[in-house]
Amino acid sequence: MQPRCGHAQYYSLGHNPHVHRRENSPLLRCAQAFDVLSRLDPSDNSHWEAKRGACCGVFQQVATQGGKKDQLKDVVSMLKGGPPNPSTEYLVQVMSKWLQDNKGNESSHHRAGSSLVSCLCASAFTA
Repeated sequence: MQPRCGHAQYYSLGHNPHVHRRENSPLLRCAQAFDVLSRLDPSDNSHWEAKRGACCGVFQQVATQGGKKDQLKDVVSMLKGGPPNPSTEYLVQVMSKWLQDNKGNESSHHRAGSSLVSCLCASAFTA
């Protein structure tokens, strides 16, 4: 579906419900951009795959490097808003569980968990 000329601004990142007016990581901005592209052209699977990869990157950044948990909440919301898919559901489940388990602990990132997060995200690509 191509937007009509008068509606092009609707599809810009400025009108994306998943974009908030705070500073976002480059990976989150990529996920948001690919979210818009995947909604504009649902038949092109490469946009969805890129969005999934960027979302996993945000998860890894938050879980291992102390990124903002609000950004991971944005990712979960963005993934829930997309079409149903087994790997998406798996990612949402894992990310939501991590958020729940690390709710009160702002310094919950651990470099040792990096390989675990990578494995969890990699298994979503094979699901």
